[in-house]
Amino acid sequence: MTEPPGDDGPGRAHPAAGPGLLRQQLERLRGPFRERLRKDQQGFVAARDALSGGAPLDENALRRLTHSLHGVAATFGYEALSARAGELEALLHTRSTTQGASDTASLRSLLEALLAALDDALKPV
Repeated sequence: MTEPPGDDGPGRAHPAAGPGLLRQQLERLRGPFRERLRKDQQGFVAARDALSGGAPLDENALRRLTHSLHGVAATFGYEALSARAGELEALLHTRSTTQGASDTASLRSLLEALLAALDDALKPV
């Protein structure tokens, strides 16, 4: 079995696995990541529209989507997007532990802020 490049065993980095290699790998994944952002954006738009239209909102699904985006956006250097996702995630967590859909205005506001950050992240570079 061949070890993947950059893996010289547990706790040992391959000499060729430097910051340059990591940057190359992240750049190669940036296109698929941006495609994922477009799909995530659709999920957040649907959540906003459900909230605005009075339709039921699946907050568990929204929380999972938000949590995932929070981490992966930071990995790819989208700090503002990660921060907005973190804020929304915190509010969703609070709502889940206080048994209520209180503060709908804050939820709507954070969804709008996250959608604006997604728009910025998806602008051509």
